[in-house]
Amino acid sequence: MKIAYFTDTYLPQLNGVSVSVQTVVGALRKKGHTVFVFAPEIKGHEDKSEDIIRLKSFKILSSEPAVLLPMLLPNKNYRKVMSLDFDLIHAHGNGAFSLLGYQVALMRGIPYVLTFHNLHTKYTHYIFKGKIVTPRMVAGALKAFGNICDGVIAPSFKMKAELLRFGIKKHIEVIPNPIEIEKFGVGDREFLRKKFGILPKDPIILSVGRLGKEKNFKFILKCFATIHKKYHNTHFVLIGTGTEEKNLKELAESLKLGEYMHFAGKEDASQMPSIYAGADIFMFASTTETQGMVVSEAAASGLPLIVVKDSAYENVVTEKNGYSLPLLQKEFVEKTIFLLQNPNVRKKMGEESRKIVKQIYGQADIADRLVNYYNDILISTSGKKRKRKIFSQRSLRVISRASSVVEKMFR
Repeated sequence: MKIAYFTDTYLPQLNGVSVSVQTVVGALRKKGHTVFVFAPEIKGHEDKSEDIIRLKSFKILSSEPAVLLPMLLPNKNYRKVMSLDFDLIHAHGNGAFSLLGYQVALMRGIPYVLTFHNLHTKYTHYIFKGKIVTPRMVAGALKAFGNICDGVIAPSFKMKAELLRFGIKKHIEVIPNPIEIEKFGVGDREFLRKKFGILPKDPIILSVGRLGKEKNFKFILKCFATIHKKYHNTHFVLIGTGTEEKNLKELAESLKLGEYMHFAGKEDASQMPSIYAGADIFMFASTTETQGMVVSEAAASGLPLIVVKDSAYENVVTEKNGYSLPLLQKEFVEKTIFLLQNPNVRKKMGEESRKIVKQIYGQADIADRLVNYYNDILISTSGKKRKRKIFSQRSLRVISRASSVVEKMFR
């Protein structure tokens, strides 16, 4: 099968969507399928694969990751969009690149599938501080987008429930994003200790994610401050960047966490296995995840998990490998201290984490489920009259000229 992936974010941008898309693409290619990836051009980055096609774009919103709008310039990469042969288009991200994929699908007369990865209604504070675009407006836009697709995928039942609440009438297939399990659990266990000068006997608590309000890292830092009062040699490592970084650093200073609090910033995706491997406990308190890829990666790395009680994690966090807790500092602190006091329990839970993830997030199984779903979509849309294109050819020429002007402005 020949598949085109249109994604609003892709490596080297490091986030749940970009990692998920890369993992799925790799799994499908291992099965013998041809997958082309159309993604935003990233300044200074060159891809090794010719099947990754970068489209010129410009930033319309400074967030993490940045929101990019494709420029419809008549260059060789845009010509590839229309000249390459696809059976189906699958889009990721729900933004401008996903819309471009929909337009191409209509022009080519092929089916269009969209995965809803994120709860965008929880992120409106990034757009003019939430004063113009409201969650209700975003829900309405997602409803409209979902209902014009040939196929809709959600990575979890939590996301499916939200899409149904928005009013999407299409059948929603639940297919989780896979984890590249074999690359986790085998990293350099001394990576974090070397990087931050942490002694071998000192425990490390780890959390990973975009440093935004919705991720609840302030809560985690306050929990760690209480833990640190009892276990003075415990370190906390936070991986990620974002709009809350300055506020979190100020909070860490006010809590007097000193040299035991480590803001690692953005790390390369290739280093993540070693980062997880060097930790003793993984802690996470975000309630805005649809699957929680970092929680799954931590589990694949053999870590015990302490997370907020949320349906996004219900498959990967059980009583065997961690704790799913209400958002209360007392609960998080007590369970973390218990694990610090009981290294044998930590080890046993870590072993269970890997077993659980292997059962539910294996690449090969999820690739097979995707291909079966693609075939169902191809059969159900065979002979179906395609709806009118979003843009006429004349409109596309106008947008292309406008994009050329905008590109000059942003150089």
